[in-house]
Amino acid sequence: MHDLINLLQVMVGLFGTISTVLAVTHKYNKADYEAIIKELTAERDEFKKDYYKQKEKTEKLEEELRKRQ
Repeated sequence: MHDLINLLQVMVGLFGTISTVLAVTHKYNKADYEAIIKELTAERDEFKKDYYKQKEKTEKLEEELRKRQ
């Protein structure tokens, strides 16, 4: 009886491992992830560009305020 329970536990563990591997490989699609990363990188670059433009404007305005005082 003890051997049967051990065999059943091993079989269930093996089944769980196989189903996990299949689920991970099925869900993983490298092309989709590459497209998402590319899109996020482009968005980040746009935000960076806007940030530096805004920073430059702010520095100019601060410099003008210093000159007026």
